[in-house]
Amino acid sequence: MPIRLSLMIAGVIVALLFQNCAKTGPVVGADVDARSSRKVVDGPLLARKTFFLASDPSLLSDNETLVRKGLRLDVNTGVLVNQNDRDSVDGVMKVGQRFCLTPAEREELQLLVQQDAVCADLNPMGPGDYCAMALQLPYALYGSESQTLTEVGSASCLKAPDVDFCGGQGERVADLLDQVVQTLDRRGCAGL
Repeated sequence: MPIRLSLMIAGVIVALLFQNCAKTGPVVGADVDARSSRKVVDGPLLARKTFFLASDPSLLSDNETLVRKGLRLDVNTGVLVNQNDRDSVDGVMKVGQRFCLTPAEREELQLLVQQDAVCADLNPMGPGDYCAMALQLPYALYGSESQTLTEVGSASCLKAPDVDFCGGQGERVADLLDQVVQTLDRRGCAGL
């Protein structure tokens, strides 16, 4: 019995001595994102803050097609222009047709992209994480005079986006843009 007690006490002492030797991992949260993410700087710059959106989900798979045939949204004016060279099959969109955000939507979008920075590596995979190898397509392309034209909302695995707005406002931007695209048939521009 005294040997068992001695071994137990020795084990507890050893455990207490080595408890502070382990390295502590990063705290999950915004600090991790700030340290591991980086602003996207590769690609062309645009003259003004612009989104390229798809009225047809198939356009999202090819950036060049999206820029040529998608909807171009000027953040400053709140005007979307159909850039496709053909009218839509359902007749909702005509070549060159314009659609407008409401003043409240335009103001909110301007505030959301005020930071004007898109980051990559926002949600890095941990060493034990499993990647489902399913791509998450972007919800739009975004660029400006200081932010290169970049896919926003994309991910290489089926998880939270890897590339999106650095300030974490990407989900709200995506929701707002989706709402706009879903209601195009009610978005005429008075006076344009």
